Amino acid sequence: MDTQSERMPQVRLSKGGNFVVEENIDALRWPEECANCGGPAQEIDTLRMNKIFKGVGEIEVKGGIPYCRVCFPKIRAGKRLDRVHFVVSLLIGIPLGIILVAEMIALEADVQDPIIFLGVAFILALAVGYGIAWLVVKLPAKLLLGQLIAEPVHGRLIEEKKADGKRGVSVVFTIPREDFAVKFAELNAAKT
Repeated sequence: MDTQSERMPQVRLSKGGNFVVEENIDALRWPEECANCGGPAQEIDTLRMNKIFKGVGEIEVKGGIPYCRVCFPKIRAGKRLDRVHFVVSLLIGIPLGIILVAEMIALEADVQDPIIFLGVAFILALAVGYGIAWLVVKLPAKLLLGQLIAEPVHGRLIEEKKADGKRGVSVVFTIPREDFAVKFAELNAAKT
């Protein structure tokens, strides 16, 4: 009796405006229109997410996001820009973190728990690297190439406590276009 057509995904809207899919990801439905402009859906962008979770193993999820032929190259350019931004963030943040940690060691900073302090300093350096990379890479690219780049639908896997109290893996989607997000919520009976 439990067929594919009868199953509904369990989708909820998180506080940050993202959609969290807790169960039945394979039954997820997307509006039959371009996720970027609302035009006719002509291309499918395969969104692949995989992550290794302790006690569960590797989880891989695929989803197909609809786009029109005009927006599809813009979405691919947006994904490339995201990758470049991430790499530049690391290229700035890691050396900055190493320098910061080396300075703390050289100054022989008197802190109660040096390992935690150095870890926090390194994470802070990565955050600064992310911000600098955004200012140097992403912002100028969006300003100069705005018509050629579009923000894609993003997805990621998370481990969380489910409604039944057990821990499990969920998929989080960030949908940039508001009216597409509303239609997605309606199609999948998202709970708020």
